[in-house]
Amino acid sequence: MPLALRSLLFAVTCAAYAVGTFVFALRDRGEKGVARAPAFAPWVLLVGCVAHGILVVHAFSSSTNSSAVALTALGLAIALVFLVMRQWSARSEWLASVALPVATLLAVVGEALPARVHDANGTAARSLQLALHVAANIVGEALLLFAGASAGAYLIADKRLKQKTRRSGADALPSLGALDRAGHHLTVAGFVLLTAGLALAPAGGLSFSGAPSVRLRALFGILSWALLAIVLVARTLGGWRGRRSAVGTLMSFAFASLVVLAYAVRSVGSGGSP
Repeated sequence: MPLALRSLLFAVTCAAYAVGTFVFALRDRGEKGVARAPAFAPWVLLVGCVAHGILVVHAFSSSTNSSAVALTALGLAIALVFLVMRQWSARSEWLASVALPVATLLAVVGEALPARVHDANGTAARSLQLALHVAANIVGEALLLFAGASAGAYLIADKRLKQKTRRSGADALPSLGALDRAGHHLTVAGFVLLTAGLALAPAGGLSFSGAPSVRLRALFGILSWALLAIVLVARTLGGWRGRRSAVGTLMSFAFASLVVLAYAVRSVGSGGSP
């Protein structure tokens, strides 16, 4: 398979799973009190599954790394199981906040692992650890981006409701309850993956020594993770809902954005090496 086509299929897979996660998380209550996602949501997910399936078939036929093949195939299986489950019952749609990020994570790991691994001195284990670390951080940051978008939309909708103003397109926003639930589900999924990314960091990955961009990246990453933890604990034990939870999520997203900026600064300063 040409590299350009493989990259396109991988991008379609990740984009479809990301959109599916966001849309299913934003599902709202219908007349019968059952949360339903928009009608186009399963079709978007199906497109992702088809693209992912082509990648799995290609991996089976060309890769000699059985771990990469197994992981990407497991990701596809999780996405397909969720798609079937939500056809049976609308109440299972909340699982999208867990199933689709995991499917994306496994797809990213499957692509990140080298096609051939010579396991003489633990090379395979180190490659898998690094791939899992990178993939968990990437998917976790993406989920935090969506959580931040939900939090921002919540604050906008809440402000308009309090001011009793109506603007063009305002009715297109989901209800406050749907935005709050979506932000919470995405925050939980993002927190789990970012925690995994921290746990799988290679030796020295969280060091506060070295170049300023490296120290700032470690600091902002830990602050972002700590803020997410505070938001989730306060929501569980302190009853945080709505505005306070949204503000905390946005602050965590801001620090996560600074992590990405630190990566970019280091990449530019080193001539493209991350």
